[in-house]
Order: sequence, then C-alpha cells, then structure tokens
Amino acid sequence: MCLVKLRLRRQVSSKVGTTSPRGKSKKTTEDMSLELPTSYTRSLTFSRGSQTSVDSSKSLEILRGMLPDGAYIFNYLDIAKATDHFNPSRKVGASVFRGTVMGMDVAIVQENKGSRHINFVAELKNLCNLHHSNLVKVIGGCIRGDQVYLVYEFITGATLRECLRSSIFPGFTALNSWTARLQVALDVAKGLEYLHQHAVPPLVHKYIKSSSIILDSELHARIAKVGVAQIKGECSVEPLVEVSSPSAQRINIGRSRSVRITGITGYLAPEYAAHGSISPKIDVFAFGVILLEILSGQEAVQLQQDLDENCLRKTFLPDVIASIFADKDPRSRIRGWIDPLLRDAFPLDWACKAAQVAKSCVNPDPQERPEMCKVTLNLEHIFMASQVWQDSRTLLTTAITAR
Repeated sequence: MCLVKLRLRRQVSSKVGTTSPRGKSKKTTEDMSLELPTSYTRSLTFSRGSQTSVDSSKSLEILRGMLPDGAYIFNYLDIAKATDHFNPSRKVGASVFRGTVMGMDVAIVQENKGSRHINFVAELKNLCNLHHSNLVKVIGGCIRGDQVYLVYEFITGATLRECLRSSIFPGFTALNSWTARLQVALDVAKGLEYLHQHAVPPLVHKYIKSSSIILDSELHARIAKVGVAQIKGECSVEPLVEVSSPSAQRINIGRSRSVRITGITGYLAPEYAAHGSISPKIDVFAFGVILLEILSGQEAVQLQQDLDENCLRKTFLPDVIASIFADKDPRSRIRGWIDPLLRDAFPLDWACKAAQVAKSCVNPDPQERPEMCKVTLNLEHIFMASQVWQDSRTLLTTAITAR
C-alpha cells in the first residue's frame, strides 16, 4: 500500500512540475510581465524563471485568441532596457521616451494607471487595430504595478507647436505657407474623425494639443498618444444627455467616473473642466484651439501685462476669436490677427471662413459644436479653394518675373 502511494505521489509531482524549495525563485512584478518576442507571432510565453504552470498555459491559450497579429504585450524588462531604465537622456517629451525594441525604433509613453479597472489586453487589442495615416501607430504595451506603458512607432520630425513658432528663432516658422497650414489642420481633422466615427469602438483622444501633433519631414501630421485615456480608464462614461440625431447616437454627453480632472490648460472644454463630462465634443473643442493656433501662430494661452491693474492676465484663444467676430468689422481684425509670419500671403475670404470653423469648434455649448466629419468637409472645401488661389498667385508671379 505504501509503495502505491509513493508511485502516485511521484506521478503527480512529475505532472505539475514541482521543484525543491532550494530551486524556488522569488516572484516579482517583472516576472509576471507578458511578451510577444517577434512580429506577427501567435505563441506567447509567461516569464516565471524556469517554470511554467498548467494554469499559466491555459491563460496563455485564452490570450492567444485575443491578441491580433502585430500587437504585443511586452516584458517590462525589455521596455526598461530599451530606455536605459528611463534615462532622462532618452526623454523626448512629457512622459515619452525613445528606445529600440525588437529592432524597431519606438516611442514609449509612461503613464500612471487610473483608479478604474480596465481589461488591459482588450483595450490594447482595440488600439493596435487602429489604422490611419494621420495617427501614430500603436504597437503594443505593458502594465506593471500602478504604471502603464504604451509603445508607438517613432516618427522622426517635430511637434506642431515647434513648427509654428521657434523659441530660438522668433521670426522662423516651418509652416511658412497658407496651404501648408491648412493641410496640417486637415490631417488632424481626418485623424480625429477616424477615431470618433470609424474606429471600433469609437474613441475620445482627450489629450489633443499642438505638442501632441507630430509633423514629419514632409509636414504630414500625425496624432500622437492615441489611446492613453483608454488605457488609463478615463473615458468610461455614464450617459447624461442622449443626442437625438441618428448619425450621432454614439456621441453621448457623459460624466467621467474618475474624480480627477486631467488635461491641458487652454485646451480643456468647459463642460469637462467644470463637471468632468466626456464626449467626442471635448476633442472638437481642443481641435478648434489647435486651428486657432495654426491660423494665428499664437499660443493657446498667453500672458499679457494689464497696465491698469499692474498684473499679468491670461488670454485664451477661444476668447480672442469670440471678440473678433463680435466686432463690427471682423474681416479687418482677422487680417491683422492671422500669423504675421505668413506676410499677408493668404486669401482673406477663406481665412475668415477657416476662422469661423475654429470659432464653431470652441463654442462653449458642446451641442452647438460640429462633429468632426463636418469640420473635415468644411476644411477640405477651404483647402481646395486656397489651392486654386495659390496656383493663380504662382502663375501671376511667374508671368511678372518673365517680363
């Protein structure tokens, strides 16, 4: 009987892979990270020292079906190594580090995990399935403790903020033509339209600003930090007001379940800053601010000296454009307000229409703001008309030069 028990004990031990107490290693958070080692790989491995349990294998079988080709759950150790353990010299922006993972040049965004629980794998799968030429591609991610990491393709270029105005050379702008600026605005509008109305499920970016728009060497605009709000669990909303329009059923004004209001001063929609209400309309507001920056070359928020009270006052671009259109002669004010670095080389009529689009986007009432598809349509019309104006101007200049 003792011999039978001994054999059964040995059989069970061999199946579950038990090891001696001396061979056991201490489990750490890094050991619990998941990684996909190569591109388009369907097999996954749990890094747990030298042992893998039966339960882990079952979990990986489930994950294998959830992750699409090209989506990665990285091992934290690989991300730390890629950034030299988040060395400040690798930092290329607020919470953004440049590194190399699996032979790819990547940008790694480090953020604090929100208090709301999310299904990290499911959210990552959705983000990696986003495909649009005006978005910075999400490659994968990692979660470790209270930190989340999103890995993006690295785009060589500069931010829209840097291209509009240089702190080193105040009289220089990379966007020195009217049509180049409209093209950038149109690129950003198309990217947001895709997120709001064509992504499955629809997404709210929530962190749109001029420094989160990357321009490549050909001044092609890409929206960066896509999906940060989703991974942090900030965009789960409870419906408050339902939109009656059939084409806008997915756009419901809601209140964020997160108590903390996060965002960038100057780009925050009034309803979100006051009540935490989240909808695609907060992106529309932020885009309107960006369009005002593109048109004027000015910062979203400016500090100006108040001579009467001898103090500094903040001036917000949405307030500036509202005062311009409240004037008896808005056309003349817009001519003086458009970025002087363009040297008056722009069609005033279409500049006024572009300013009107921006004004509608920053309307304090979210219900009065247009959807991004309408914004894109209006900007396309303005861009094409501006190209005709540019072509005729070029022909006239050539003819004069030929004489």
